[in-house]
Amino acid sequence: PVETLQEAECTALGAAIRAAHAFLNTQGGSPVGWNDLFESLVRPATKAIVRPSPEAVSVYHGPNGLLSRYQACERIPLSNFS
Repeated sequence: PVETLQEAECTALGAAIRAAHAFLNTQGGSPVGWNDLFESLVRPATKAIVRPSPEAVSVYHGPNGLLSRYQACERIPLSNFS
């Protein structure tokens, strides 16, 4: 399920959270988890929870699904692109 957010600019907020996560985890302190960071910055709009259709789940979680492909891309160092 996906919880919608109260923030009007949630796309920008998502990018900022990703940047904060990357930055905080390169500072040599205790690792910062996604859930801790997310819960400290975001207020969900609890009435609007979106659930995927059963057919769409396999697109993300099936063999060679988008989630596994995304995770593979996250493991590629950015230095490979310079």
